[in-house]
Amino acid sequence: MRILMVPALLTACLLASPALAKSMTGSELKAAFVGKPLKWQTADGKIRGTASYKADGSAAATGNFGSFTSDTGSWRINGNKLCVKWKKIRGGKERCYTVEAKGRGKFVDDGGTLISY
Repeated sequence: MRILMVPALLTACLLASPALAKSMTGSELKAAFVGKPLKWQTADGKIRGTASYKADGSAAATGNFGSFTSDTGSWRINGNKLCVKWKKIRGGKERCYTVEAKGRGKFVDDGGTLISY
């Protein structure tokens, strides 16, 4: 019995491993985020706010960004990445993210930002 349980436990651990997590596809990203009010926070919880991505490619965000509390910009899908270019955030430079679905309306991007409905 023990001999059979060890491989089963190892398999369960490997399946739950973050290294094996699957990034969302471009279609999945659109379906999950476009037209939905989103909440987000950095991995350390120090910066948080809201975001919205519209079907026309425009985007809006609120948050405690230091010298400002809101921004607008544009978004697009590039392969399996969500690319966002804000007017103020990151000095207007575009950044592309992979995103993993964590279930129940929760997501995490490759920078550790937590996103939810």
